[in-house]
Amino acid sequence: MPSTNAGNSSAGNHAAGNAGATHPNGKARIPIKKVKRVHGHREEIPLQAYRDAGVNVNRGWNTLVTPDEVEEASDAWDARGILHDVDTQWGALPGGGAYEESNDYYASGIYDFY
Repeated sequence: MPSTNAGNSSAGNHAAGNAGATHPNGKARIPIKKVKRVHGHREEIPLQAYRDAGVNVNRGWNTLVTPDEVEEASDAWDARGILHDVDTQWGALPGGGAYEESNDYYASGIYDFY
């Protein structure tokens, strides 16, 4: 579960759980817009996943994040994708509804899963 540090000077973003942690490029913080390239991800992690992980993304794609925050956002994105698969019964119910607290899914572009 993400931990927060209200006194953090990075405008409310999480404190690094591993103070010496750096991104693959050696920097402690990088803008979200560079995460895909620096970490070698196939896809961009959506801003909503950073929000779900508790990261203050008021600066949008220019928000500086720690390696821990990238991992938390990636985990949040993965979890949402799993819930999507279950709720849509792996595509059999495209609009969702397989469980009581179902989400509604919209056209592509709205926090896409794939």
